[in-house]
Amino acid sequence: MSGLIFITGATGFIGSTTAKKALEKGYKLRISVRKEAQIEKLKSILGYPDQLDFAIISDLADPKAFAGKLDNVDYVLHMASPLAGNSTDKAECFGPFVDGTTAILTEAMKVASIKKVVITSSVATFMALDGPNVRKVIRK
Repeated sequence: MSGLIFITGATGFIGSTTAKKALEKGYKLRISVRKEAQIEKLKSILGYPDQLDFAIISDLADPKAFAGKLDNVDYVLHMASPLAGNSTDKAECFGPFVDGTTAILTEAMKVASIKKVVITSSVATFMALDGPNVRKVIRK
């Protein structure tokens, strides 16, 4: 297989596992990282240095964060999910999720080469704002 995949969230467990599998299948990856310091660690974890490219995006929720970063991409895998911390404010907790997803989808619509966009979520979407009691949220 071939093609260029843009991946957010590759520093996480699911993202890095997905990136590794895509590399094994012969895809080239453009991976977004928040800090340049993350690049060398990802290169050593993933291997396949000739199939890797990186885009430094410090704030995924910035509406212009992905401008130019998706050029020539065939597939987008958006797996980055910011954690809200200890806040109970809904806008503070869920705003970055919505803004980041909106930013990448807005840019993806401008890139003709993109065939498919896949967005994953986080277990945090099942957490109540007053704590990680999944059953409590599901029963409501």
